[in-house]
Amino acid sequence: MLFAQRQEEHRQNLVRYQQAFSEAIEREFPLTQSIRRQLKQLQQSLQLKEEEVSRIEQPIIFPKEAEYRKQQDKIREEQEPEKQRQQEERDDLWRKVLRKLEILLKPPIQKLSQSKKKIKPWLLISLVGMVISVGGIHLISKKVNSDFSSVTTPQGFSSVTTPQGTWLYGGNTSWASIWQYVDPEIKKAHPQFKLRYTPPINDPPGSGTGIRMLLEGRLTFSLSSRPITDREYQQSQKRGLSLKPIPVALEGLGITVHPHLQIPGLTLGQIKDIYTGKITNWNQVGGPNLKITAYSRRFEDDEDTVEFFVNNVLSGEKLGSNVAYVYDTISGVRKLASDHAGIYYDSAREVVLQCTIKLLPIAKQGNNFVAPYTEPPIKADQCPNQRNQLSIDAFKKGQYPLTYLMFVIVKQNKNSLEQQAGEAYAEMLLTTQGQKLINEAGFVPIR
Repeated sequence: MLFAQRQEEHRQNLVRYQQAFSEAIEREFPLTQSIRRQLKQLQQSLQLKEEEVSRIEQPIIFPKEAEYRKQQDKIREEQEPEKQRQQEERDDLWRKVLRKLEILLKPPIQKLSQSKKKIKPWLLISLVGMVISVGGIHLISKKVNSDFSSVTTPQGFSSVTTPQGTWLYGGNTSWASIWQYVDPEIKKAHPQFKLRYTPPINDPPGSGTGIRMLLEGRLTFSLSSRPITDREYQQSQKRGLSLKPIPVALEGLGITVHPHLQIPGLTLGQIKDIYTGKITNWNQVGGPNLKITAYSRRFEDDEDTVEFFVNNVLSGEKLGSNVAYVYDTISGVRKLASDHAGIYYDSAREVVLQCTIKLLPIAKQGNNFVAPYTEPPIKADQCPNQRNQLSIDAFKKGQYPLTYLMFVIVKQNKNSLEQQAGEAYAEMLLTTQGQKLINEAGFVPIR
């Protein structure tokens, strides 16, 4: 009887927290630090675990984040005419400077000595400097805008041929943000091309689970945040199949710390030494005298992120005994926001918008740090009115060291309908419409 009563009280406490969190989100999003502290106090008074709170918050936050991203996209679209006007002004200045320089340098060679006397050295140096700076801006702008100009890309979903039927997909959970944007638009363009997300029954969702389900015939195609492994390739060969990974987007891993921690960045080697217990104090990497707390999610809670980190940062080594574990992104952000000496890694897309933590620039080695966000960074007191955004250039050009591709994995089998469905889905994501939606979902488009 007593046990049943405690269970009912606990259930009511969960409902109370859910109501309080829902009301807070409706009043204000993103949540301020003050509201977060109040919710933390409520959680403690109700004696709720971090895992329980995360399960309540995630389904409520998800649509709000999607709505926020759409609002930010609308703001950027409204600002586009002003950016265009500024670009035209720079181009006009560029033309004027060139004309002026042409006039100054026009005298024939035989009169050059006389011309030198007429042209003030300081004026010539200033003009050349202006040409270099304005021209540099102009050329850089042209280069960024033309990186993928040679790629011929279909415009919309309706331009892609799709087979009729119901097609099952699953795999990496980060793709959930893309589904919300892409699937409704695919349904409008191809009502007979029906998509159904299929979760695993006993295993945690992830890239590896999705590929295994694909090989077992439980999925039409799978979605992955990593390429196919040698083992998976061998397994497909044994079944007389061939797996085809089609890259459609870019993502990355973000290394985060408390906003008050003052360090310029970290190298991959330093991150590895922190998470294997070799570096234990921030003063060993140029920071304050604080003992480091390294936070991570467990492999079973986030297979893809932890696997990428272990393979690409730790070079296959195990996480050290110094690592403290959190359940999910929300738990990690909370821990870090209250721990001035903490460090935490997660999907860059998940943490770039957060106000209470700071993303670090990363270098492969030396001091050539590259930020995963657009420079200059948004300061904590400017957030949430302004938020950091992923740097498309840093990801597309491979400058940020912790970048990875997002794949649609297709099972090739004599051009079967399943193969056609998977290839059509990937092809739609690679259209101009698909890449735009991928960007709206918070990922970096590959084209």
